[in-house]
Amino acid sequence: MLIRKVVSVLALVTVVIFSGCTFPKPLERDEYGCVIAEGYVWCGAKQRCIKPTEEQCETEVVEYCAKTGSDIGINVSEAQRIALESECGQSELIEPYYCNEYTGTWWIDLEMEKPGCRPACVIDVETGEAEINWRCTGLIR
Repeated sequence: MLIRKVVSVLALVTVVIFSGCTFPKPLERDEYGCVIAEGYVWCGAKQRCIKPTEEQCETEVVEYCAKTGSDIGINVSEAQRIALESECGQSELIEPYYCNEYTGTWWIDLEMEKPGCRPACVIDVETGEAEINWRCTGLIR
């Protein structure tokens, strides 16, 4: 009799515990990796996902870029010239372009196809070196 009560109580506790369990659904993301259900969208000017209800995607065009705390910098025309003379020149340079003052780099989008990626040419304003940053999201095979 006691065993029957213990088993019944354990069964009841198990049902109560597992009836409230749900497994989260995978988050749906856009081509840039922004979580759609959370209201995020891609902001090319900031090179990241933002919530338009919390901040604006500034589209102000910066023509000169220098690393914060440095006097060395280059304008966008010079950055585009460097990009075209580098490995980035294998592709068409497209807008938007963006100055990251923290890293001292110009980011210029490239018209290249690679699934799950949004490639950009990154130009270091101090060294004048350029390289492709693939900016890939998700699983790459």
